Amino acid sequence: MKWHRIYIGVVLIGIFFSTIGRCQNWQSVSDEIISGSVYSLYHDTLEGALFVGGDFQGIGGNNSQRSIAMWRGNQWYSLENGLNSYQWPASIRGIIRYNDEIYVCGAITDADGLVCNGIAKWDGFQWSSVGEGLLDYDDNPAFTFNLRVIQGELYACGQIFSAGNITANGIAKWNGTSWSDVHEFPFFDENGDVITDCIIYNDELYVCGSFYAGSGTGMLGIAKWNGSNWVGVGPIGVGQASCMAVYNGKLFVGGYFSSVMNPALPGNYIASWDGSTWDNVGGGVGNSNGNVYEMVTHEGKLYVAGAFTSVGGIPAQFIATWDGDEWCDLGSTSNNVVLAIEEFNDTLYIGGGFTELNGNPIFSVAKSGGAAQDENCGTLSGIEEAETNANGLVIYPNPTTSTTTLTWQAQNHSNNYQLQLYDGQGKLIFTETLRAAQGSKVLDMSAFSKGIYFGRLLVGEEDRPFGSAQGKSFKVVRE
Repeated sequence: MKWHRIYIGVVLIGIFFSTIGRCQNWQSVSDEIISGSVYSLYHDTLEGALFVGGDFQGIGGNNSQRSIAMWRGNQWYSLENGLNSYQWPASIRGIIRYNDEIYVCGAITDADGLVCNGIAKWDGFQWSSVGEGLLDYDDNPAFTFNLRVIQGELYACGQIFSAGNITANGIAKWNGTSWSDVHEFPFFDENGDVITDCIIYNDELYVCGSFYAGSGTGMLGIAKWNGSNWVGVGPIGVGQASCMAVYNGKLFVGGYFSSVMNPALPGNYIASWDGSTWDNVGGGVGNSNGNVYEMVTHEGKLYVAGAFTSVGGIPAQFIATWDGDEWCDLGSTSNNVVLAIEEFNDTLYIGGGFTELNGNPIFSVAKSGGAAQDENCGTLSGIEEAETNANGLVIYPNPTTSTTTLTWQAQNHSNNYQLQLYDGQGKLIFTETLRAAQGSKVLDMSAFSKGIYFGRLLVGEEDRPFGSAQGKSFKVVRE
């Protein structure tokens, strides 16, 4: 989709270019319906199988495949009778192999009747507990968000207060026989804080999540262990960091955080750290309700999945790539968010709450393959000649030195419109709710600083486009 541009003041000379590539379509892994959302995917090379976890009640009517199942190319397999929580089924958030067994974590109380607090393991035949498991502050099973194997031990992150009989503030590690804490992580409020992920970067252990007790020391949502102490690495945007990945020598952090509440903090749902400074990754992802749930490297690119509808100023629905210089969408459309992403050899797998991808019925999990789709990439290097009437949105006058009027064909619906305006770094700077019957808006740009701005006109409070599959977007240049 092409952006509509408004010029204010002097017209710049240059080019805004968008490259068109090719990407793979999405195919069903299975025609059987997964009755719920998929939050975690893990392709196990030893089993040669794809493990799928989430909060689903079953697959294809088989209720023994609740919350977790295994796909071996042509058939789903049960792991005994699945997993349970206080409210059946469980919600699985992490799957990984450690010491020849498959470990899973999430909101888990039992595995086929066996008590497993927040975490369980599968040996290929049956479930077993992991020590005494993980507990929260009230001695209930902890909601465990992620698992990582680091330096020969299994690390678990979540709303954790204790592991076995030891205190563990948000993070604990398992050596195959017993639990221990991880460097006595400080500044953790057990009533509300959470550690969502951990990773090694530049030979140091990083953790991220939502913890504010250490904000005075710079540990606001992300911190690292430098070998002797926990230290801050500079806070990211206000909110919760959910996931981390290392790509092209940088540490990428994604989640539900934004610099809107505090412009001094970097990142709009994604940011990168090079060891000394933060970068906002091409302006980050757009949509005031955006989120980055998971990231993975695949074929030389960083794949990002979440609840966003634009990246770096170009439309992208729930999944996109970053190659170190520019964002690209995948030419994909989905009726719900993408919550998980996994790669194996030349195949990419995604999971979520969707029931439709690219107009085809696909339930909760899909794989790349089949006919190629268009991929849209863009880098802003200047401004091309303005367009004032495209895709049903009329902008006049253009150029303008003060105000311009946006006019569109009002739709027959009861939802209000949402007008959003972002600066060149992807920060939301203006939003206004417009009446359903309204077909125009006078936009006053005189109060804004010189620079480049992006806008979107949406239906309702969520990012539901109207008129076309991609909605109506425009670009504003204030010179």
